Amino acid sequence: MGNFNTKDKVYNILGEKNIVYVKTDEDSLAPKFNSKRFVPFLSHEAFHYYMQQNWTDLTFRGMSYSDSEIALLDEEYKILDKIKDEVEKETSDKDLLDSHLKEYVSIMKKRKENTDKEKLKAELAEETIEGTAQYVGIKSAKSVDYDLGILYFTNTNKVKFSEIVPTMKQGKVDQSIIGSHIVYDSGALLCFAMDKLDFLDWQQTLIENNNNSIYTINDLIEDHYNQSK
Repeated sequence: MGNFNTKDKVYNILGEKNIVYVKTDEDSLAPKFNSKRFVPFLSHEAFHYYMQQNWTDLTFRGMSYSDSEIALLDEEYKILDKIKDEVEKETSDKDLLDSHLKEYVSIMKKRKENTDKEKLKAELAEETIEGTAQYVGIKSAKSVDYDLGILYFTNTNKVKFSEIVPTMKQGKVDQSIIGSHIVYDSGALLCFAMDKLDFLDWQQTLIENNNNSIYTINDLIEDHYNQSK
């Protein structure tokens, strides 16, 4: 049956309809820093199943960017590091975090002007779908005192966004990491940033605007700053 059921796979068990399942074993209860740990994994997949039935699926997997497009992505990642540093403080400087999010909006406008539109659309859509689910998974991990956060890998929790592109250039990883991992964390980070800044009803806004259409985390943040001008 696979490791989990997607929103298109409906199972009815013992009279109960629309059952979500995940397959687990002892390994999923043992490792550190792992998003496949049982509680965050279940929460992540359940969020997909129960909350994103009508969200439009797009994926960046199988796509790649040119050198100039990657250079702009690297600029975004450097800003995400600044956002991450502030978000992870127990008491964030909200004015500074707000300034960093405005920097993020600025670099994203530049990326939109200089990046293949279909590829960027897929990246931002996947960032929204997977990032929100990752956000839910991380929150559930914290509720059971399991150490899971932004850019956690099974061997380290010290990775920075600004290290991703240099590591790709060194040939240690390829661009597939963007869709398989990084968009999960960039999306979750932006969700936590909106929490820190008390964005009004941002979660409900995403749910309402993704009813058979694409409304991304990036759209939401841009709209927030456009309305506050």
